Amino acid sequence: SLRALSGQSLADTVTPESQHKAHEILAEAKDGPTRWRELNHPGVDGVDRPMRYCAFPAGENGHSIVVGRDLDGIAALQQRLVETQRSLEQDYWRRRQVETRYRLLFQVAAEGVMIVDANERRVIEANAAAEALLGAAAGDLAGSGVVGHFAEAHQDVVEQMLVTLRGSGR
Repeated sequence: SLRALSGQSLADTVTPESQHKAHEILAEAKDGPTRWRELNHPGVDGVDRPMRYCAFPAGENGHSIVVGRDLDGIAALQQRLVETQRSLEQDYWRRRQVETRYRLLFQVAAEGVMIVDANERRVIEANAAAEALLGAAAGDLAGSGVVGHFAEAHQDVVEQMLVTLRGSGR
């Protein structure tokens, strides 16, 4: 409680790691306003409480006025940011693992597989089996029009399938 702090030196109310900063603030306040510094106070629950302080000289007797700002809200936001970032990194690595497995299966599949952009009607990617089936060199299918890789008699069916795919997503 604040009453328990009354009469104590600022340095006696902060964690040992913050005591040197508390002494600096009070020493600098004799010459004028200080810059803001973050100090931690030990909490009754064992969790340090961050505060930001600056000090101003008060009169000619060497006293100072110390102004503090509670940083608990900011600390909580920073903690949530760290947790969110950690979660995003975990999701990223899970996605990378899935993508690696997909790539491996895609490359070793005996069946020809083409990944197609139904809107653009272009091949995005094709595995080696598809390239061999269509007599294309490695990487030649990517970017090409998909419909042209089918016999002319079947191109209308493939075109209709792409239209259906765009409309239904299946």
